[in-house]
Parts: sequence; structure tokens; C-alpha cells
Amino acid sequence: LLFDLCSHTFTMCLGGKGSSVFPTELLHHICSFAPSHTFCCVSKSWARGLHLKHAFIDTLPSSEELLHLKTRQPLSLKLELPRLRQYQLRGLLHGVCHLAELVTLSLWVHASEPLGSSGMEAVTVLRGLSKLEQLQVEVGGHDVGPRGARHLSQLLATPSLTSLSLGLWGDCLGQEGLQALFGGCSPRACLLDLCLKLEKNSIGDNGVWILLCEIGQWKGLRAVDLGLSNNAITPVGASAVECLSNLPALSSVCLSLGYNDLGDLGVQNLAEGLLGCPGVRHLNLSLEGNQVGDDGCRSLASLLHHSVWSLGSFSLCLAENPLGDLGVSQLASALHSNRSLESIAVDFRECHVTERGFGLLQVLCQYCSTLRHLTLNFEGLARNIPARPTLFMRNCRPAFLRRLSLSLGYKVLSGFELRGLCSWVPGCCAALQQLAVGLPCTDIGDGGAEVVVQMALGLPQLSRFSCDLRGN
Repeated sequence: LLFDLCSHTFTMCLGGKGSSVFPTELLHHICSFAPSHTFCCVSKSWARGLHLKHAFIDTLPSSEELLHLKTRQPLSLKLELPRLRQYQLRGLLHGVCHLAELVTLSLWVHASEPLGSSGMEAVTVLRGLSKLEQLQVEVGGHDVGPRGARHLSQLLATPSLTSLSLGLWGDCLGQEGLQALFGGCSPRACLLDLCLKLEKNSIGDNGVWILLCEIGQWKGLRAVDLGLSNNAITPVGASAVECLSNLPALSSVCLSLGYNDLGDLGVQNLAEGLLGCPGVRHLNLSLEGNQVGDDGCRSLASLLHHSVWSLGSFSLCLAENPLGDLGVSQLASALHSNRSLESIAVDFRECHVTERGFGLLQVLCQYCSTLRHLTLNFEGLARNIPARPTLFMRNCRPAFLRRLSLSLGYKVLSGFELRGLCSWVPGCCAALQQLAVGLPCTDIGDGGAEVVVQMALGLPQLSRFSCDLRGN
């Protein structure tokens, strides 16, 4: 049992091997216990949330037991239930609906057997929570199907909902499921943040058009996060992004389109559609495994060059694509000319980037005065070409960086290059506050680990440090 002094939330990790029973007496005790001197020095209020984590239990709390959670303050409830049956889910959610002060609910259901559409029918009772503002439901892999999607569509009618996240990956939705999810649902102006994880649902191009045309009617949306990987989407489907231009308040867009069939033409259509969203400040594009080459990078560069854009953060994953130095040079030039960027994350895993490409990237980091956060992933480059990421660091002086993340694993670095890296970071990025270094499978040994530690100790303002040393 843990109590988070910042969020005032209890975390209960229950069960393990075998079966266990929900600790009703403990729940009653912590929810009715008056504030003691232990907590008075921190806050005058009592617990505001409960998180049941990995609850392998046979007996779930009843409605009466959950009523002990009633409080005059906003309440947060998070349930991670790896083993759950339909009747248990129905009874549990019936009890949750009695929590009138519930404002945040997160439900993760990882059942041993799929709940199916009838299990989704039980979830619809949550729409009766009149004060619910943030709802997250993760039911991926439960064979929800079109019928279950029709049940889940009722959650969109929750009157007070401002943030909704639905995890429906691998749920056999198809185009019919998307129509059922949004069918008969009138657009609500109060919904501000929408996250839909729809990976591996075979929705195709028509499904993407159905989805984005519906989302384009929700005029109050500020943030859209769509997981559309592994859905057989072609350039025709990528053109549907133009529907987002109908959202005047949109400021954050995250599109995960990995392992589709976009190609360079699809990226061009995607970039042209995003040009119609001038208010976007945060853009995250995942395009791994889409056969994107230098022509696709040219389209992305034109997107960044466009005068109406004032991006604050830009994240781009181009892993496992046949792009080369020309594409990297176009991206580097576009990023360098954008004077509003504070955060850049680029993933070049398994790409055909040589020394020239790394040299162009160093120009970006050296002269972009607004850049504060930088993430670069060069893992696996040495498997195909003799690229040396240390050329990226040769004359680079990113003095303005506050957060740096470098992934240089899988035989990319020699011992000499590791020492060069570890001397470059403290010497040129002395203002770093957060540092993450990935060095998996580099055979650096104990001596290399000591060099890495000395690098971290040489940063006086460093407050957070992480290092991946697997396979060493």
C-alpha cells in the first residue's frame, strides 16, 4: 500500500500467484480514517484517489464497499485488472456509478478471455457519472467488433466529459466498427482531448476517411491522438488528414501511421493536409516502415518551412525507411530555419544515413537557439553502413539544451567514440538538466560504464539521468 503525497492517491498492488480476496476492511479503513498528524503536516485534505494495480483477485469490491470512497472532494479511480470475467466487470462498474464525485476514471482490462461486445455493454453504465471529466478505457484485444463499438459510442454522450481515451487495438472493428463508434453521436463542444488507439483493425482508407470526417465535426477539440498503425492505409487514406483543418482550436496532433503503405506520395498528402492546421503547436508523426525516401522527406521539409507554422515541439519517427543523406539534409535545413522549435525528436533507426547526414544534423543543433530538448535515435546504423554518429558531435555546441536523449547502441560506438561522447556532453552541454543515453549491446564493459558515470557527474545542473546498458 503506497500513498502519493503529491496526488493524494493510494496505490494498492493486490494478489500474485493463486487467488486472493479484495481487502474490504483495509479499503474501509483508509477511506474513512480521519487525517492524522502524519498527514497534517503535508495537507489538510485526505485521499483523493485510489489505484488498484495489477489486481489479481477473485472477489472484487461491491457497490457498498465502493461507497466508502465517497468524499466531498474530486475523486480519481484507476483500475488495472488483468483477470476479469464479464459478470465481475458488470458488478464493479455498477458500484463505480455510485461515486457521484468521480471526475477521473481509468479502466484497464486485460482479461484472460475476450469480453466481446457484451462486455462493452457493461461499460456503457459509466455515462451516468454526471461529474466525470476524464475517462480512459483500455480494452484492446477483446474482440469488441462493430456491435461492441456501438455500445462504446454511448460514452461520447457523457455530458461533462472533456478528455476521452479509448484503447481498441486489435479489436476487429473494420470500417463498420468505426461507423458504429461515431454513428448517432452528435458532436459535443465540451470534449477537448481525444485519443483513439486503433492499431491492427483493418480499417483501410475508407475507415480513415470515416474517422477523420467525424472528428472534424468536434469543433472544441484541442488535442487529437490517433493510433492507426498496421491498418493497410495508402496515400488515399493519408489525404483524409485535411479534415482536421475544420478544428479551429486544435493545437496538438499525434498520428501513429507506422507499417502502412504510405510511401512518398502518402507523406506528401499527409503534409498537404497538415498545412491546413496553422494553430498546431505540437506535432508528433510516426511513419516507420512506410517506404519513405528522400522525396517524402522533401514533403515534410516543406511542411516545416511553411510560414504559418509556429511549432513548439516536433517529433518524427522515420525508422526502417530507405531515406538517405539528401532527405536528412532537407529535414535539417527545414528544422534549422524554424525559430520557434523548442523540442525535436528524430528516429533514424535502420536508415541509410552516412557521415554527411550526421554533419548536417550538427549544424541544426549548433545554431538553433530556441532548441531546449533534443532526442536522436541512431540505433542499428552500423549494421548496413559505416556511419559514425560522433561526426555529429565534432563541432556541435548546443549550449541552449536542457534535455538530451541519444540512442547509439548495437555496435555503433567503439571505445574511442564512447570516450569522445562522454567528454563532449559535459563540455558542450553544461546546462543540461536531464540526460538519457542508450548504449545497448556496445561491449563497453566496466571501464565504459565508469566513463559514462563520470560524464553524468560532470554536469552540475543535472537532475535526472538514465542509461541503457543492456547486453554489455
